[in-house]
Amino acid sequence: MVKKTKEKKPTDKLADKTALTKFLQGVFGDAQKKILKKLWKRARLIDEMEPKYEKMSDEELKAQTEKFKKQIDKALKQSRETENTEKKAKKNKELSDTKILDEILPEAFAVAREASKRVLKMRPYDVQLIGGMVLNMGAVAEMKTG
Repeated sequence: MVKKTKEKKPTDKLADKTALTKFLQGVFGDAQKKILKKLWKRARLIDEMEPKYEKMSDEELKAQTEKFKKQIDKALKQSRETENTEKKAKKNKELSDTKILDEILPEAFAVAREASKRVLKMRPYDVQLIGGMVLNMGAVAEMKTG
């Protein structure tokens, strides 16, 4: 009698976990879960901003883009004024650019969500916002479709 084993699917996250991997993740935690937890918090923050942007007129909503551009320009000028050497300047520029974009990301995504609701008559789901945040981080986002 042949004993059938459960076939492991490539998408089964537990399929490739060895006992050592499971142990290490138990001790240190799963890095992807930690990142997703942070992103879910940001998605909740975006959800909380939704009523604020729903109340805005179309013109006020459009003006938010200019507001974001000014915030970025102001922050970039401040960060460049404090830089000393060329090596430090390059590293600081990359860090400050990322930091600035991370600061305005929740508001920018909330504005984009509201614009999508008004123009396309479709509201992006939280998981789609998270996919956008992952892409913004420069990583690859794999999302299942309906």
